Amino acid sequence: MRFVIVSLVTICVGFSVHATEVPSEFQNPYKYIGKSVSSVSRMLSTKPNEGNNIVIEKSDYEYFFETNNNKVTFADVRFIKTAPCSQTDDFNSEVLLKKLAINSNDVELVRKRSHFHTYYDHRNKLKIGVSCLYNGAPLNVSFSRKYYGN
Repeated sequence: MRFVIVSLVTICVGFSVHATEVPSEFQNPYKYIGKSVSSVSRMLSTKPNEGNNIVIEKSDYEYFFETNNNKVTFADVRFIKTAPCSQTDDFNSEVLLKKLAINSNDVELVRKRSHFHTYYDHRNKLKIGVSCLYNGAPLNVSFSRKYYGN
């Protein structure tokens, strides 16, 4: 059983070997926060869904841009190849940040639990969450200005 657990952790931590590089338009996804839905749709060559949110699905990752009042207010990236993660096993969030072109030295780790790491990006006034939302889920990274500093 120990071997299986080690394999799962290897997938979650060492996924970068198996994952396709994130294209430049999807790096630093927080750059779309505050922009209009129409301009983000144009930049990413996609249309918003019926809820006026933008969802982009690729084989290795899924992007979700939530909107409010016709502006992007939240960004979430699911790294599909990191599934299944476990809420009791720690993971290396810096690897995920690096995939999104975020230097871990430029953000402050303010809270770390086995299933959720919280960072503050003081320069961009962002709260960044890196998490395993539930057992068996892929790891994800979310960006918001709403709870920055709380």
